Amino acid sequence: MAQASETFVRWYLRFNGYLGVENLVVHEPTPGAVPQGAEFDVVAVRFPFSLEIPGFELPRDPRLAEIESQRLINVVIGEVKGGKKPELNDPWRAEADDAVQLRRLKYLVRWIGLYERDEEVEKVAKDLRRAGKSELAHAIRVVYFGARPSKQAADRSIPQILLPDIASWIVNSRAGSWAQQQVATRSAHDQWDELIKNVWNLADPALPGTPEGKIASILALVLGRAVP
Repeated sequence: MAQASETFVRWYLRFNGYLGVENLVVHEPTPGAVPQGAEFDVVAVRFPFSLEIPGFELPRDPRLAEIESQRLINVVIGEVKGGKKPELNDPWRAEADDAVQLRRLKYLVRWIGLYERDEEVEKVAKDLRRAGKSELAHAIRVVYFGARPSKQAADRSIPQILLPDIASWIVNSRAGSWAQQQVATRSAHDQWDELIKNVWNLADPALPGTPEGKIASILALVLGRAVP
């Protein structure tokens, strides 16, 4: 089952034009068992001309747009850390076994399905292992989404978008976009996941409260605690 923080990030990416999944498991079968080798929290793809225009163009987060490659298919491999320890998973840790992590990254690259030839899969996996990104015809990059900054991500030059940043964007930009355009107070979306419906209720611009208070309430809901 996905953690609330992972669902929160997947929906954030969805609001920015990405199609995504949570908890992609790398299977490493052995005789009599199929253990889990690695798990990628969120994997999402955005096609280069994706727009959502219900009469006006819904806002996208400039933090995310800044790290995308224009006119390419963009894939985000999200490292989501809602806990107090912002540690990266093994595929992105320099001290982890290279051969093992490359095998797992090749599994991921094949699953994404942008490359047919083995040599392309090998190159992209090596690029991801070495630099956390690859731009062989398409743009694939690791992005850290955490409750607090990660030194490990900073040391490897992995972009960081913090969960408080996402909550702020929802409250100050996306949730209020209908009212800013003088269309309506908010949009209807009863089919959404329960978590994100509750996030939108907390962000509702028609309800009383300061933006800071709404952001804090969203983070408490997503993380089960406040973020100092």
